[in-house]
Amino acid sequence: MRVFFYPTILTNFKKFLITIKRKMMKDSKLSARGGSALGGKKLILIMTLAITIGAFLSEGTAYAKKKTRPARSVTKNNVIEITVEFPEPTITEVDGYHRVEMEGVYSMANPGEPVLPVKGVNVLIPAGERIKDSKVTLGEKVTIPGEYIIEPGQEPIPIGYEGEVEKTLPKDEIYRSKDPFPLKRKKKVTTQMMRGYEVAIFNLFPLEYIPLEGKLSYYKSITLKVNLESEKKIKLKKRITGEPKKTPRKRPKLRKLIKDKKRLERFIVNPQDIPSYDALTEDGEIQPQ
Repeated sequence: MRVFFYPTILTNFKKFLITIKRKMMKDSKLSARGGSALGGKKLILIMTLAITIGAFLSEGTAYAKKKTRPARSVTKNNVIEITVEFPEPTITEVDGYHRVEMEGVYSMANPGEPVLPVKGVNVLIPAGERIKDSKVTLGEKVTIPGEYIIEPGQEPIPIGYEGEVEKTLPKDEIYRSKDPFPLKRKKKVTTQMMRGYEVAIFNLFPLEYIPLEGKLSYYKSITLKVNLESEKKIKLKKRITGEPKKTPRKRPKLRKLIKDKKRLERFIVNPQDIPSYDALTEDGEIQPQ
């Protein structure tokens, strides 16, 4: 399944529906008072579009949950090791290009770059730890017979746009290169807080494409190793080196609710590290003994 996936859409979708509902209530009051309001047909169109988008995204998310092979994770000796297995991709011809799909893995790309499957991996950072570094170990590499021109990513089209749409062409600096695309098999995207729990988000790239030669390969598995370092050790190093202290960022309250933990379990690949947060206060500090 090929989906251009934008996480912010899922995050803000409920807020979007609430905003529309408030707008409808406000407009109905304005209409009752004889004021101007957004036309009924436009509101119906917006609500229909919202429901359609919601159904589409829900289907895509359900597809990933149903088809994705669960990652295996182990935490030992300050190392989180996650192994993800990948199925054989399927390739179809579309408008003169080749479309690569992989069950349970979303396909995405920047405009003009080859659209390839990308696996997001959400790793919970254990309480009192920080990421020191990370690396990947690649499993068996399989070369797919044939030559391929992978379809390029397209520029986003604004909702409601009715003008002519020009297709985004492949970037010459990539499609005329002998360098593998992408160059790396993993990328740390960001670190976010979720209900007081700290989560690092990585992208894994199971496919390797040599654009100029048209060669395409994939890895049957990728193992991500996240090396950890204790915050106490980091603070001691800074004290010894005389590095100035940074203002700590404000953490969301750690509520330790069962529903928060269940939601977190569905989101991360290493639920075995959730209990490490039981020793923290709601402000994220170690509880005094």
